[in-house]
Amino acid sequence: MLTDIHTHVLPGVDDGAKDMETALDMLRIAEKNGIKHILATPHYIKDSYENNLTLVTRKCKELAVKLVAEGIEMSIYPGCEAFIFPELPEAVRDGVVPTLNGSMYVLVEFPMMSIPDYTDDVLYKLQLYGYTPIIAHPERYIEFIKNPNHLYSLIERGMLAQLNATSLNKIHGTAVYDTAIKLLKHRLVHFVASDAHTCRRRSPILSKAFDLVSSLFDIEFANRLLSINGQAVLKNDTVEKGEAIKIKKRWF
Repeated sequence: MLTDIHTHVLPGVDDGAKDMETALDMLRIAEKNGIKHILATPHYIKDSYENNLTLVTRKCKELAVKLVAEGIEMSIYPGCEAFIFPELPEAVRDGVVPTLNGSMYVLVEFPMMSIPDYTDDVLYKLQLYGYTPIIAHPERYIEFIKNPNHLYSLIERGMLAQLNATSLNKIHGTAVYDTAIKLLKHRLVHFVASDAHTCRRRSPILSKAFDLVSSLFDIEFANRLLSINGQAVLKNDTVEKGEAIKIKKRWF
């Protein structure tokens, strides 16, 4: 029972599914791929895509009705991918920015090319307010590619991290793939999700990632990353992190 905690399947709200037909096609792909639980995580980008809790909840209910009508056996839950900004902790605390299914977990995205100076303060304040940040696709950030131990320091401070399945298909290039494998090897990620945007290259497919993680590591680890930990988020339970391993040698 695969669980996808990062998707852009809500129609017409960001750069994901452009309309209801596309959203339903994406969810049909997910269903055929063995995904039974899916978090809708549209972008929340201040002054751009401000997909607040009220909007996301309403759109999820509308999509859920369509799923039943179309006979798609899928449970969908509200959330967002929050692009980091200084006031993010207050926006989450005040119920503006959605957490993942109303839980303590917040999916946080960084800029690809550089990590803002205020990042540590924002993440720490989220924790002070009782939330656990999940760092979205760290393998794609230039600073983490150059030095993955930046992520290690965040994990040691109580953060979690989510890897994109597409990064394991080399869609984002060799450097991203190599970083993804290194993060998996050192237990620096806790979820693998699709980050699906379309029915094509970035579609909601997790089975290939499950098979790869199983073959490179073991099936128990794959189950934890692609099912068990996602279920813990949906239930607002504690995610078992395991022991992160510091990367001893800078490799890139």
